[in-house]
Amino acid sequence: MNKPDESMKEAFAEFEAAARRPLALRWKYAFIKTYKPVMDDVKFRAFDTMQDYRDWCDANLPEWLGYRQSKEPPMVSSRPRTNQSALNKPVSNGEVPHV
Repeated sequence: MNKPDESMKEAFAEFEAAARRPLALRWKYAFIKTYKPVMDDVKFRAFDTMQDYRDWCDANLPEWLGYRQSKEPPMVSSRPRTNQSALNKPVSNGEVPHV
């Protein structure tokens, strides 16, 4: 038997074994709790504004957590905004409305 066939058999056997486990057990091990420094150190935090929250994240959280604000300017579409209600209008000729 060649290698790909053997690995497929092993993968299918693992799948079948997992499928036989009770749902509660599969659900228990489906998620891995990872400690997040600073974030998990207290039970509750509240901020008056979203900007206060963003400033706190920038000042207190490690960069690798991914909660820092981007240093790059936001991408802006060069296409002018149009009335969003155009999305709800039926089109009789099969064309997609430009919005």
